[in-house]
Amino acid sequence: MFTPARRRLISQLVRHRPDITLAELREALGLTCALSTLHHVLVAMGLTFKKDVARGRAGARADIKAGRRRWKSKRRNWHRSRLVFIDEAGAKTNMTRRYGRSRRCHDSAPHGHGATTSIIASVRSDGSTTHTAVSGATNTENFRSYVRDVLAPTLRPLTLEKGSGRSQSRSGDGRHRPS
Repeated sequence: MFTPARRRLISQLVRHRPDITLAELREALGLTCALSTLHHVLVAMGLTFKKDVARGRAGARADIKAGRRRWKSKRRNWHRSRLVFIDEAGAKTNMTRRYGRSRRCHDSAPHGHGATTSIIASVRSDGSTTHTAVSGATNTENFRSYVRDVLAPTLRPLTLEKGSGRSQSRSGDGRHRPS
């Protein structure tokens, strides 16, 4: 069923449309096999399904490239003991799955308590950390509160902070000078 000629055709189809689904591929090949069979053939060919990483076209612009070069040259002078990496994570209690594969599926979960808790934390190269827990999702107000009330008292002048890339950590230039 999967001759070398058919495998070449599969390879061409996937190269032409990397986001093609198994069902679409099966239809394009005119096959009647199970999707799992097609999946195993693709894995054997090294054509596994990966998350699409879309990149903006702005990265190809000359001014963006020049800015990246400047950023990289500045980074060379930073001492790693002065860097503080900040990230946030959240958990929700209403994320219980409502369906499962079974003749009958029974489980228990809290009812009507869709609470969200967020944790904002920082870590340095020596392993020291600061953190706080926030009821609800992280927003600009409680992120700034964390920086002002929890993180800032632990910083020395000109300590550089690197955020996780989330919008609430992009509200300044990434530098903090305690008063």
